[in-house]
Amino acid sequence: MIEKSVGSVITPETAPNLAAQTGWRACSMLALERLPVPYPLLVLGIGLYAAAEQALEHVTAPPAYRYPPNEVLGQGAVVVILMMYILIYLAMLKRRAVIGLTRLRPAVEIGDQEYIGYARRMLNANPRFEAGLFAVSVVVNYILFFVLPVDPQMRTDGGMPDSLALSLIFLSVYVLLGWLLLTLVYTSVRFAQGLSILARKPLEVNVFDPGNLVPFGELSLLHSLAAVGLLFIPLLLLGMPQRAGFILIGLAVFSLAALFIPLLGVHRQMDAAKAQALDQIYAQLMDGHRKLMECDTCVEGNELDELASRMSLLSNLRELVLKSPSWPFRDIAALLRAILAVASPFIIYFIQKLIDVFVVPTLTH
Repeated sequence: MIEKSVGSVITPETAPNLAAQTGWRACSMLALERLPVPYPLLVLGIGLYAAAEQALEHVTAPPAYRYPPNEVLGQGAVVVILMMYILIYLAMLKRRAVIGLTRLRPAVEIGDQEYIGYARRMLNANPRFEAGLFAVSVVVNYILFFVLPVDPQMRTDGGMPDSLALSLIFLSVYVLLGWLLLTLVYTSVRFAQGLSILARKPLEVNVFDPGNLVPFGELSLLHSLAAVGLLFIPLLLLGMPQRAGFILIGLAVFSLAALFIPLLGVHRQMDAAKAQALDQIYAQLMDGHRKLMECDTCVEGNELDELASRMSLLSNLRELVLKSPSWPFRDIAALLRAILAVASPFIIYFIQKLIDVFVVPTLTH
């Protein structure tokens, strides 16, 4: 166990108090959390503002440039739901991360102050970096609306009305959406980096029960699922893309990398612990086998029975160690569920393509 700075010992029972003692819950993963407004009310307000902007954007568009109502509703819903999804997801990520980090504390064999420092960097965003991301969103949206050439079928003014006030309202929503998307990416990278650093620290590994390391897998899965939600929202509201399979493949690969790369340190230590345990078991099995093979009279009676029982127990232990997971998940089934969850958008897209290629032509003939 690792001694705390005050001299007491951190145990699984006392570790949850660490969150209260260190003020992790006061950390902000998003600049909007620092505003003097209750966060749920802020999320609701932003959602209503975005919904009103999308409706206003449709109403003020010239009739010749208006999309059909079903397309307008779908596209507007994507913008609103994406914004609310990111805001809710970041709040949930912080809450679950605080719980996971406190549960993980006894397994990471480093001092308290070092552990608290890594946890704070995972949970607390850098305001200056967030300001830089906001500036990037402003520049990108300005280029998209006012610099890049516009599709002839779109409005010649870049989609913005003549009114400066309306233009600022419309632009503010897309700037905010861009900033939230960039912030989600920044948060995922920061979170994965912090988790990867902790995974490379000395860990308490029990080859027979990896339960103390399971929070590593849960935290990594939690942050890697961010991209899954970003994909599912437009897929559900706008339907499957016809020519964007490569994007789904790329994002699926990115999500799988985000799941496993932060866990490589844990994986290596779990593999090393398994190898060490197997070496010890094999050495004892070889010793018992040598005693049995040296001579028939060297081992007799009760001693022979005890040796046989011991070798049987060692064989069972060997099988248990061989079947124990090498990744911080309860078992193989849990690992497979995590992979399926992360890759689910691509799997659905792949199944849809198979249906379109092989099933639909059969039914239409």
